Amino acid sequence: IPDYLLGSTGGGGGTNCLTSIVKMLDSEQTQENVHQLAQVFGRSFHSAMLDAERQEFYRKALTTLTTSVPSAFVVILGLGSVLPMLTAKQHFQGMLLESSEKLGKLAEELLTNNQNENFEVGIVKALDDEESILEVLRPKLVRHSTVVVLTERMAHDLLSNGIVPCCLSCHKAVKKLLPSAEILHIPQTVELLAAPGEIRSDRLGSFDIRPFNALRHTSSNEKADFWWWPVRMDNQQNTICSILGPSKTLCGFDFQRAPEIGLEEVRRPLKLQATQRGRCNCACLWWVAKFRHLEFSTRPALAAGKDGKDGKDGKAKRSEWKQAIHYLAGETALFPGDVIEVLVSITPRFTFRMMQQSPM
Repeated sequence: IPDYLLGSTGGGGGTNCLTSIVKMLDSEQTQENVHQLAQVFGRSFHSAMLDAERQEFYRKALTTLTTSVPSAFVVILGLGSVLPMLTAKQHFQGMLLESSEKLGKLAEELLTNNQNENFEVGIVKALDDEESILEVLRPKLVRHSTVVVLTERMAHDLLSNGIVPCCLSCHKAVKKLLPSAEILHIPQTVELLAAPGEIRSDRLGSFDIRPFNALRHTSSNEKADFWWWPVRMDNQQNTICSILGPSKTLCGFDFQRAPEIGLEEVRRPLKLQATQRGRCNCACLWWVAKFRHLEFSTRPALAAGKDGKDGKDGKAKRSEWKQAIHYLAGETALFPGDVIEVLVSITPRFTFRMMQQSPM
């Protein structure tokens, strides 16, 4: 069964984006949605904690700061995968900001059970609400010369969980409280990349399952090509799955330069070139997050010409992250050197959209 058909993983900033899920968690209708909440949080906590690459990125980033800025105050935006918060509290004073009272209570219990003396939990209206963040941090930020803002609010498409507006709001709030303080971000930069791709069902054993491909196309959508879907490209057994050309940068953000970042919609054309023959029916997107010399990415092994196996048990790696696959209106036959052009709409507060321009 195609991976994108499995589970409750709506794409394109849909009903399962983190903001909606957190509001659902704190609402009176929790019991009506308990199955969905258990599935989402169970998967995210479990997968995120076991994601070695993810945890190493945050552990090493915090470790480098223990020598360069040992007296820094750390602000964490959202509970995330828990372990970065517990690592930070071992070395720094700081505060976890959460918009969910239930997740905030969970964080307090975790900190108490792990002999916490340095960290507190603050509840804000929203993690992108500058005034609310300002009021919660005001009593805590007094004489600190360095403030570190850490978050794990990336999504499969980088943007849907609000990483950009959350980091911007916190940066502005800290700057108002401590105008002369140095503000560091983990991650410091995030970049979203796109490449032409082919993901098609063909045969499953002796059965022809090509009709499934119709579900990938968006030509039935009167608003044209619109949504992306989370797909783990390195785990597409019995599926034709390939990246047909090099990636190009769709958008990027440097949070050290937060005041320069705008949240308005930006539209731009994007030309993706093929370096191998295939039937392009999608754009494959992944992101790269960096802090100094450290890098964490959802780049699939296919992008490096690998098969996605981890070399130990022969199975595909399974982190929480998938690639954001934006299916186009149909299939376009591409040969080496051919170019496919899409019009991209990027909204940092929400997600991105694409519409194929040529060839049609």
